[in-house]
Amino acid sequence: MKKVVVIADDFTGALDTGVQFSGRGISTTVTQETTSDMKELFKSFQVIVVDTESRHIDPEDAYEAVRQVAGRAVMAGADIIYKKTDSALRGNIGAEFKAVCDAVPGELLCFAGAFPGAGRVTLKGHQYSDGVLISESGFGKDPINPVTESYIPKIIENQSKDLGCTVITKAELAEGISLKGMEGVVSFDASTDEDLSGIASYVEKEGHTRLLAGCAGFAKHLEKLMGGSEGQKKSFRKTDRVVILCGSVNPITREQVDYAQRKGFLRINILPEQFLDAGYLDTPAGMRLVDSICCAVNGKAPVMVCTMDVCCDDAGAEEAARLGIDPKDMAGYITAFLGRIARHILESGTDCTYAVTGGDTLIGFMHEMDGVELSPICEVGKGTVISVMHDRSNREIQVISKSGGFGEKEIFENIAKQLVKDY
Repeated sequence: MKKVVVIADDFTGALDTGVQFSGRGISTTVTQETTSDMKELFKSFQVIVVDTESRHIDPEDAYEAVRQVAGRAVMAGADIIYKKTDSALRGNIGAEFKAVCDAVPGELLCFAGAFPGAGRVTLKGHQYSDGVLISESGFGKDPINPVTESYIPKIIENQSKDLGCTVITKAELAEGISLKGMEGVVSFDASTDEDLSGIASYVEKEGHTRLLAGCAGFAKHLEKLMGGSEGQKKSFRKTDRVVILCGSVNPITREQVDYAQRKGFLRINILPEQFLDAGYLDTPAGMRLVDSICCAVNGKAPVMVCTMDVCCDDAGAEEAARLGIDPKDMAGYITAFLGRIARHILESGTDCTYAVTGGDTLIGFMHEMDGVELSPICEVGKGTVISVMHDRSNREIQVISKSGGFGEKEIFENIAKQLVKDY
């Protein structure tokens, strides 16, 4: 079977893509160790997913991070290098495509950026979310990384002027257009899973499977390019409790939290004077907060620990300014705080599954919990992946990751029904 390296720009995206393989029994590991020995990893895994955490950094730095990982993948003998992209086209797509193409000179990069199951489709080179151009959707108002352009060739050009992009429409693909002589990036239109499956078959027929790109929607169709059969699928276990750590400010996540609260979930809002104080949890007030959260987690209702309310109004920014903290740095304080809360819950001995929203929150969770790697098991909802995390003591901790912009409004209730023993 062919060996695959997936390069993702954030952690939840890495897991969303990795589970497309592991859910079919293909041995998969997800890591943030960009300098890991891939040759050694390929002895145990067929798919290696590397998170470069490059979505929110400068394009030049993103290029370098991806270029190094792609180069290591080449040296390790990867048959397919898959550049995972955000289905809303956030991040440094042009710079990172350029990095992959430079790592494998002369290869065409075939890109299918649609994710029909999440309402993301590509038509005539433009990306849409639920029928709206992506730049005019909620992603155009993203407080950290707003998407200001919907036309894929223009997005690539803005970051890499010497990397051309050819758009292939569904009609052209149906007519059997040839890829011969094309260079740079080819972007395929798609609006259904059947379209994506057809694109996978087409690039294989054309002999251009070395460099591929797309989100989790396209990744799930790559199994047909890998050869061999499925292995044994892993399964998750039910736990006594589930706690949701919500650091995402996406309006979709807000709707999900509001719905869960109406369904009886206990919502605990963390105030800016709490999470912006690095030493707060060591104070008497902080210890009382931890004790109250741990007691709540052991109650009947699932618990949600949230920071979104103060991040969606001026309270957080005002408190940050008062303390001399750049409001842009609030995310780091939030993720560290929620990670420490999770550590206290773990140390209390509660048998718990942790559901974490947003890639940045997941990073903080991993850091504070001493997590070293994640093994994705399966999806428990759209953009929602359950994994086993191993910490430095080799304990297994069950974690659910959810991208901020994904999932039905009932997602947290559905998680509880699937994961909690007596819910």
